[in-house]
Amino acid sequence: MTFDSELIHVFVMFYNRILNIIPLIIYPDKPLEKKEELMLLIKYHPIWYLDFDDCDVFEHIDIKYKEKIYCAKKFKIFLKRSQIRSVFDDETPANIVIIIVVPEKLKIYRLQFLNIVSEIILSEKIQSLYKIIESEILKENLIRTEITKNLINIGDSLKIEIKRILKNIWDSYFQKFINHSQRRYFLNSSIYN
Repeated sequence: MTFDSELIHVFVMFYNRILNIIPLIIYPDKPLEKKEELMLLIKYHPIWYLDFDDCDVFEHIDIKYKEKIYCAKKFKIFLKRSQIRSVFDDETPANIVIIIVVPEKLKIYRLQFLNIVSEIILSEKIQSLYKIIESEILKENLIRTEITKNLINIGDSLKIEIKRILKNIWDSYFQKFINHSQRRYFLNSSIYN
């Protein structure tokens, strides 16, 4: 059995005071970004307003909306000029927010999913994350040189690689724990409704 992309959605978002909120990775697919109501939930999730001093108290924040749980965690990374060629100072703080959207019926797994994605993005693929951030920033430029186009293509390729890793993890995870009839039960409430 393979993972059904309607069960879990992953949003990896970047925030910087200069650039505001930029979606970095949306899994399973980019068309979710076009769903205005969904993106409002993501962009105005309470996690954005949580100060990092409070992050010790609140490891994650959940909100429930239309039979879905939006489980989010906030991370601070530092962008160095050598990592991102752009408007940043020598070392600029930036927030990364990872939001996992699961059906309410799967909420017992939400923290496991959040931890899996956090580990992949912020440990194993942190250098890829810097390149993805750079490519998303460069997409905002109206004038693109060959170097800029190449950096954007590299970022897009890394996104595809990370999405493939997530799909493989979900496939193996669901194969172990959720059988076919349970999957259909969980899919009754789709994020697209």
